[in-house]
Amino acid sequence: MEKHVLGEQWAVDVHLSDDQQPVPREGLIAALDQLDEKTTSVLLIDDNSDDALLIQRLLEAKKSYRMHHANNGLEGLEQARLLLPDLIVCDLTMPEMDALR
Repeated sequence: MEKHVLGEQWAVDVHLSDDQQPVPREGLIAALDQLDEKTTSVLLIDDNSDDALLIQRLLEAKKSYRMHHANNGLEGLEQARLLLPDLIVCDLTMPEMDALR
């Protein structure tokens, strides 16, 4: 389903450092398979409500996470500091503050 909805962007990898292990090419579902049982809370930061709902459904299909949602980067940063979630899923481009600025 994610490939149908997201098109060619469904398996884009993001590497943060040279020593980071590459994420499997299967996308979000494959990444979720690598999470351990200690991962219970998720902060989803996305300004597009349709995208956020899709990602939330993909996550909840895997496991019953405690989901938190922020609509922009500033709100997400504030919630991340307050909640200290186990996992943060973030849109890269958003108004006000995003992962590229």
